[in-house]
Amino acid sequence: MASNLLLFSGGLDSVYIAYRLLTDTSDDLTLCVMASNQRLAEGIDSRALLNMQPLIQELRKIRDFKLEYVYIDPSEVTSFELDRWNVYPMLKYADRFNSGEFDKM
Repeated sequence: MASNLLLFSGGLDSVYIAYRLLTDTSDDLTLCVMASNQRLAEGIDSRALLNMQPLIQELRKIRDFKLEYVYIDPSEVTSFELDRWNVYPMLKYADRFNSGEFDKM
């Protein structure tokens, strides 16, 4: 059985992929919800996280999965020219992929 990591935004794409993984496979699934510490402090991402809860509850009705919240500190990725939202998950989860905890992202 594979172990999947899905970056979950609560948007149409990530909800659809989560739904398909939960209904079409028996793979383990971990949803990763990312939020910026700065945006949380400003109350922006906290509203998005609250709005996401009903979706998560509905998905849990299909079957259980792991849920992780990753809080991004922009100072950790300022040395990269790339968009931190794309780079940070790779940095955050690289060791866990290398150890074999996850098979797919």
